[in-house]
Amino acid sequence: MKIGKRTIKTFIAVLLAMGIYIVLYALNFACGIELTPRELSSATEYWYAPTNFYTPFFAGIAAVYAMQQNIASSRKQAKIRSVGSIVGGYYGFIIIQLFEWIAIDLCKMESGSILYDAILYAIASAGIIFLIVLTVKLKVTTATFVACLTYLSVTVSIRNGGMSPFLFATNRILSTLIGVMIALFVNTFPHYFTKNRNILFVSSLDNAMLNAKHELSPFMEYKLNALTGERCNFTFMTTRAMTSLKSIFKNVELKNPIIVMTGCAVYDPVERTYGAVVSIDSELRKEPEALFEKYGVNVFSYLIIENFLHCYYDSVEGAGANAYYAKRRRSSAYSFVKAKVPKDLDVEQYVIIERDEIVKSIIADFEKLPTAGEFNVICYPFQGMEGYSFLKINYKYALKEKALETLKIGKVNFIVCFGSGRTDVEAMRRADFSFCLESSPDYVKEAADYVIPSEEPEEIVKAIAKIFHKKNYKKYLDGLKTQANA
Repeated sequence: MKIGKRTIKTFIAVLLAMGIYIVLYALNFACGIELTPRELSSATEYWYAPTNFYTPFFAGIAAVYAMQQNIASSRKQAKIRSVGSIVGGYYGFIIIQLFEWIAIDLCKMESGSILYDAILYAIASAGIIFLIVLTVKLKVTTATFVACLTYLSVTVSIRNGGMSPFLFATNRILSTLIGVMIALFVNTFPHYFTKNRNILFVSSLDNAMLNAKHELSPFMEYKLNALTGERCNFTFMTTRAMTSLKSIFKNVELKNPIIVMTGCAVYDPVERTYGAVVSIDSELRKEPEALFEKYGVNVFSYLIIENFLHCYYDSVEGAGANAYYAKRRRSSAYSFVKAKVPKDLDVEQYVIIERDEIVKSIIADFEKLPTAGEFNVICYPFQGMEGYSFLKINYKYALKEKALETLKIGKVNFIVCFGSGRTDVEAMRRADFSFCLESSPDYVKEAADYVIPSEEPEEIVKAIAKIFHKKNYKKYLDGLKTQANA
């Protein structure tokens, strides 16, 4: 059985968390404190002992909790653990302090009696309500569980052999903070010292990154998130709109703009805005729309209005159109509008899903139009429905390679492209280096500088990681090109 990097890093983080206590215990002697750890926890005259402010158990738990698959997830979990511990710890201190003042100082109850414990547990339980409300008010609901856990630890636990509520709360919080900081340090420590952030990696999706189920595999999601954490510049170019991309990338953190709809636009997943939009203007719309009306087909017209994608349609009839509409109509990535496109608006893309023979006839007639040269016509099988095809029509300048030029900004001065289909070929030729899988069509292989000897999508992300960390990546890529031409 192979032991993964995350397991090794967790071991290192826990070992460091435990080791810190040994260092602090050694400091006791420097402070003139020679009591055992058990005596230190209850000896009020030595409240300032370094070990009183740190417990390896809590630090170790925090380190394990914060050690995630990638740096971004580790930071997120570290924040949750830290905020939850601070809120829950000091809230618990206030509750237990008030309770002990009322129960012991005013009511003269005996600590540890059945009545004392019963009242304490009742108040501690009720305090959970206000703690949850507090996390909601502070807008830190993701930390609610950790806050409640720390709160109960401070109010009803043994408190490390009888520590005061304040000292124990502080111990608990500091231990947690140190634990998560150790995890972040271990997880972010550079395993690779070379990181070529001047390279932009751009890949096709279908028949490249996606598996047979048209999904990203768990391994692919893990590696992409790890690359994001290292600030690797990678993005995607696809014929798809954001409607289907949201489900594909639901477990992947995206930082860079994506080329969507075959180059009709570039979508920024961070700002949630569209840029480099290429449209079919109102005059050019007349001839293709007249042809669609002649055939009586369902047309989905995509428009980007105020940074939001809209899909206009007249009706939904036929098996292909119904399947397409049913899968997308509840998407939050855009809105369906049952109406004709207003004459004064520009359209980014037309989409038709019809039987193969109808699509072929439409294409044949479309090519006879006087304005046919102003458009790009893309056709490919409709996934999941045999005998049906996708027909997508864009303006002639809506191209992946054109959109790719808009992404070559800042420190990016080298583009590595991974292609898989006809619409990727020109982008591959314009890139500084291009790859494709063994399963790609011959015309894609001819455009590629190197054909990866595998049909597995995972090999693409492995290649990205290897080039990103390569000390002399240009020499490495030149070697691959020489090998391919040999």
